[in-house]
Amino acid sequence: MSWYFTTEYDEVAESKVNAGGKARQDICAILSNMGMSELRVRVPLGRGSWDVMGKMRGHREAYNRWMSATAGLRQGDVLVIQFPTSAHTLLFPRVMNHLAALGVRVVLLIHDLDSLRPGVPTEESFFGNIRVNREEDYAVAHADVVIAHNPKMANLITQKYCRKPGTVVSLGIFDYLIPHFCKDLESSNDGAVVIAGNLSPRKAGYLSALPQGVHFNLYGLGFEGNDSDDISYYGAFPPEVLPRVMTGGYGLVWDGDSPSTCSGAGAYLRINDPHKTSLYLAGGLPVITWKDAAIADFIQTEGCGIVVAGLEDIQDSLAAVSKEQYDQMSANVAHVGARLRDGFYTRQAMTNVAARLGTDLPSDKNV
Repeated sequence: MSWYFTTEYDEVAESKVNAGGKARQDICAILSNMGMSELRVRVPLGRGSWDVMGKMRGHREAYNRWMSATAGLRQGDVLVIQFPTSAHTLLFPRVMNHLAALGVRVVLLIHDLDSLRPGVPTEESFFGNIRVNREEDYAVAHADVVIAHNPKMANLITQKYCRKPGTVVSLGIFDYLIPHFCKDLESSNDGAVVIAGNLSPRKAGYLSALPQGVHFNLYGLGFEGNDSDDISYYGAFPPEVLPRVMTGGYGLVWDGDSPSTCSGAGAYLRINDPHKTSLYLAGGLPVITWKDAAIADFIQTEGCGIVVAGLEDIQDSLAAVSKEQYDQMSANVAHVGARLRDGFYTRQAMTNVAARLGTDLPSDKNV
C-alpha cells in the first residue's frame, strides 16, 4: 500500500504547476515531505478559446490523462486529490469509478466548492454550470474521505452529500510555508491595518467605503483608488515575499461590496478559510475578521485576532486593545504562525485521515 498525491502540470512547462497558487503548492510540498509520492496529471491548455466540439474533445483528453496517470495504482493505495482539479472534465465521475474499481481510496482535499459559493455563478455558461455540478457533486459524494476547511464546511458537506459520520475531516486553516522566515514584529507594527490580495472593485468593493480614522496599508493587484490620509498602496508582491515586507498592526480578512457586513460573494466567508488569513498569521500579524466568518472561530479560540460586525467597528475595537493584550495576541500569533510555516495543520489533517481509513501514514520527513 502506498500514498500518492496529484500535481497538475501544463503542457508547456513541466516544472510549473498549472493554476496551482501557493496553497496548492504548499500542500504538495508538505505531502511530499511526509513521504507521499507525486502523481503527475498534465492539463490540456486553451480550452477556453475552443468551440463546443473542441471543448468536448478537451474533456475527453483530460479524462484520458487522468486515466493514464492513475493506471499504475493498486488496491489499497491512497490518492490525495486537491479539488477542484485543474484538469477538469465532465468525465471525472468515470475517473472516480475507475479508482474505486481498482480498490484505491480517494481523499479529496477541498480548496473551493462552487456550488456552496453564495451569490456567485459557477461559470458564465449553462454548460459550464452543468460541468461544475457534475464533477463536484460526484467527487464529494464518492470520495472515501473529504478534507474540508473547517467544522462549518465539514457539517455542510456531511449534510448536503449525506456522508457517513467521520468521513469528513476539518483542516482548520491552510498552512503557509515560508522557509527561513525572520521578521521583527515590533518594528514592523506601524499601527495600520493591512489588506492584501485581489483589490479589484469586483472582489473588494468595500474598499471604496473604508472607515475613516484607521490607516490601511494595501498590497495586491487591481486597486483602482489613490493614496490618501487613510490609505497607502504598496503594490503587489509574490506570495513568498509579501509576509516579509508587509507592515502593520493587523491584517484584515473581509470580502464583498459592503463595509457593514460580508454580503453577496462575501457571504462565502461563512464556510471557507481565506488563504490570506494564513498569510497574515504566518507573517506575524493578528487578524481582524467578520464575526460570522467561519475562520472567526479559529481566530478567537487561538487568541490571535479580533472579530467585528462591520468595518465601522474597527476603530473602537482597536482602541479597546491594551498593550498587554496586543503583546499576548502577538505571542499567540507567533505560535500559530510557526505551525503554519511548518505545515502543522496539513499533517494533522492527514493523521486524522489515516485514522479514518484505518491505515498508517508514510514516514514523515518534516517540512
